[in-house]
Amino acid sequence: MLHCLRVLLSTILPICLLVIPRVASLPGTSTEGRKAYTYRGSDFPTWWNIPSLEDVYLSHEDSIHYALETDLGAAEWKSILPSGGSTLYFGEDLRPFTLSMFHQLRCLDILRDILVEFHYNKSPDATYKNPEMAKHCMNYLRQTVICRADTRLEHVRAASGPRVVVSDLTHSCKDWTAVYEAAERNYQYFLENR
Repeated sequence: MLHCLRVLLSTILPICLLVIPRVASLPGTSTEGRKAYTYRGSDFPTWWNIPSLEDVYLSHEDSIHYALETDLGAAEWKSILPSGGSTLYFGEDLRPFTLSMFHQLRCLDILRDILVEFHYNKSPDATYKNPEMAKHCMNYLRQTVICRADTRLEHVRAASGPRVVVSDLTHSCKDWTAVYEAAERNYQYFLENR
């Protein structure tokens, strides 16, 4: 089971990092040339506008980091979100939102936690904790991957077996570090204005 989760996470995490929304202004930045939103009711943009999301490249690797069942791995998964967690705040009322990217990363950690706990539960009637959350996250990630429709060709090593696809690929992505930097600025703005 842990092998399947490792394969799932090593496949989905790079794809999740590719899906980065863009088009709402960071509090304190210029909205010149764009509609000013109140962030009340349905008056908010669909995308968060983060200027200059440059193209970057991500080579897939089976990292020693983000282990599933170690304390260090769990801590690395918890630290994958910015200081404010997955929440961003906009408008005069500091209305909370999240980004798809952070939602996806949070779902991966939730699934990791659920599967690791289930794997180590030796009870004959062990069940998954929080099955509704697991169902939500699996469907959310499935739909996100389908929506992204990443058409990058991957080498097939063997038609069947545990290592069907060669993982020495490089994907073209948007600079996720810029997203984290903007999220940190947003959180700082929230702390200063709450």
